[in-house]
Amino acid sequence: TIREEGGLVNLISNHSNPNGKTFFIGIGVLCFAFVCQHSAFIIAASLDKPTKQRWNKVTGSALTTCAVLAVAMGVAGYLGFLDDTDGDVLVNLGRMALTADDATKRASNIAR
Repeated sequence: TIREEGGLVNLISNHSNPNGKTFFIGIGVLCFAFVCQHSAFIIAASLDKPTKQRWNKVTGSALTTCAVLAVAMGVAGYLGFLDDTDGDVLVNLGRMALTADDATKRASNIAR
């Protein structure tokens, strides 16, 4: 809790040190989140009859599509590497690219 850490100032100063290796990754994630929020208003305004039910249908369809694609990519990545699969599937592409032809190297670099 905040009290156990000695107050809010101590909590922030002890646990909020910026990490140079992940700082710009965090900025990219935040920028992507803001772009998605901005797009949500554009999509909502483009509905013919913008009602809450229609908006729920659009967002539900979008999230379902994203989930299906994520599962499909995960299964394809696992089946491609089977027991050699790391937690981060893109790490496997680095190993494969070392022994692959130019087309495979190019595809693995695009995937990263």
